[in-house]
Amino acid sequence: MSLQLRTIVSGIFLPFWFCLHPIFRALRGASPPWVIGGHRGRIISDNSRLIALEALRQGVDVVWLGNETAIKEADELGLKSLSRQTWRARIAISQAPCLVYSHGEDDLDLFLIFFRKILKNRFLLGHCLHLIKAAGVMEPRWQKASAWLKCWLNWQRVDCDFMLAVSEAERECLARSYPEHKDHILLTGGAHLDLWGEMSHGAKLRTIYYFPTWRETKAEQSRLIKMVEQLNHSQRLKGWLNEQGLELVIGMHINAAPAQSKVQLPLRLSSPQHLLEEVDSALLVISDYSGVIFDCLAAKKPLLLFPYDLAEYTANRGLFRDYSEFSFAPHAHHFDELIDLITSEAALTERFRQLAEDERHKMFPPLRSSASSSIPSRAQVGIKSMLDKLS
Repeated sequence: MSLQLRTIVSGIFLPFWFCLHPIFRALRGASPPWVIGGHRGRIISDNSRLIALEALRQGVDVVWLGNETAIKEADELGLKSLSRQTWRARIAISQAPCLVYSHGEDDLDLFLIFFRKILKNRFLLGHCLHLIKAAGVMEPRWQKASAWLKCWLNWQRVDCDFMLAVSEAERECLARSYPEHKDHILLTGGAHLDLWGEMSHGAKLRTIYYFPTWRETKAEQSRLIKMVEQLNHSQRLKGWLNEQGLELVIGMHINAAPAQSKVQLPLRLSSPQHLLEEVDSALLVISDYSGVIFDCLAAKKPLLLFPYDLAEYTANRGLFRDYSEFSFAPHAHHFDELIDLITSEAALTERFRQLAEDERHKMFPPLRSSASSSIPSRAQVGIKSMLDKLS
């Protein structure tokens, strides 16, 4: 059965699930599995992935809910899994001691929003760090909405019992976006940073990685495509890359359709599944409003910021801070300025290395840099806090 058809059928049977939920709950065994999901069921990645694997390592029974691709990946990782929108998945949700998700309840089931009042121990991990793009009541569309529309947006907004943040800085950002949850934010998040802490910093780094964030409107998406085409046709950029023996890798966002632009060497496109390994092999990372910026800051990766459509982007999506405050990396606001900063290697100077170091100390607690470190992993810290809440 296709995902679309399964969704329709599962919607039709929603009232039956609601009625049977107490029975499923009463029939659960002594230790039913935790239910975990993320990225709307599409992939196994980021915080949810690290928490699921750490739970498995600690002997906690977990089951991943996802779509077909995620189910295959779960099998490769040794995770139990179930297809979203199925009766077996819904029984698992009803019986689970806790529900864990990265983006929202629909990571597990598109109709889980109707069960908010009867489900407990729901943990929202986030898929990365909430330190740049505002959400919830800080979004421009919410602030401009009428009272009636705000009620509708409030109902749609992600809900949980606990949110996980990596630091006081992230807790403050989450509290501003979701004030209704400000007293339920745990400083035990950032599990995905366990992987970022193992990034390479040696001479083998021979790529520059450009990862533009997702644009909400067609006009913004069209402008991004044109920007990629400009990069592809820049003889000045290509000449410098060839001289340096470098490659410019353009990372595709998971929400983006298959690439509408083609690029030629020394440029290439990379799928979102390879983001971590691309950043690992990069000498420099270029981005705009993505949470990858602070991931790279934690990983001590040099950054170049390219907010070429700042006014347009912030009109639709708010930011926690004025963009000029991100002074730990050079800024390019138009194409020629970007090429100047790349070719001058401005982002690799000692000045920006020190500014990034200062920002890192403000934003993060001490992070484990290798598996042998005495500092516990963020996944271990996260699992412990969840077990504490369940005990």
